Amino acid sequence: MTRLRPSLSFTLIAVLAVAGCTTPAASATLAPGASGSAAPTAPVASPGLTIDLTGLDVCSLLDEGAVRALTGWPADVGITSDAGGPNPVKCFWGATQAGVPGYVEIAIGRTTGLPPHSDCSIVPVTDIGTEAQMATCPGDNIFVEAFEGGVLFSLQVQSKTPGDLAAVLMSVLNAVTSR
Repeated sequence: MTRLRPSLSFTLIAVLAVAGCTTPAASATLAPGASGSAAPTAPVASPGLTIDLTGLDVCSLLDEGAVRALTGWPADVGITSDAGGPNPVKCFWGATQAGVPGYVEIAIGRTTGLPPHSDCSIVPVTDIGTEAQMATCPGDNIFVEAFEGGVLFSLQVQSKTPGDLAAVLMSVLNAVTSR
C-alpha cells in the first residue's frame, strides 16, 4: 500500500468522493525540479500491457459530479456531452446555458508518446503510466496526459479553478486498463 502525506490523502479522498470514483488511493509526484503541488495518481505502467479500446464509451468514464468538480459549475448549470471518434475516442462536456465558461474533454487514442504543447507550461508527473505531464496553457486550458501501452490518455479542462485533474485521469486510466 502506498502511503500519502496527510494533506494529499484528504485531497485525493475528497476529489474521488466528489467524482464518484472508487479507485484505491495512491500517490504521484512531480519530477525533480518541477514546481507545483504533487498530484495524487496511481502507478499503472506494465511492460507489454495491451490496451483494448474496442467499444470504449468514453462518456461513461466521468459522471456529472466529476464534471462539476473539474469545472466548478454549480448544480443549477445544465451539462451536455458529445462523443467523438474513432481515434482518438473522445467525450466533450459543456454547459447548456449560454455564457457559462469552461468545458471538460477526455480523448483516448493510439499514439507513440506525449504530445508537445507550444505556449504552455509543462510539468512532468511521475507514477502514472509510462510517462505523464501536466500542461497549463493560455485561456485557462489545462491538460493532464498519460502515455501507457501505446495509448495516450488526455484530460483537458478549461476552468479557472479545476479540480484534481491527475486523480480523475488516474481513475479513467485504471477503468480503461482493467476492463
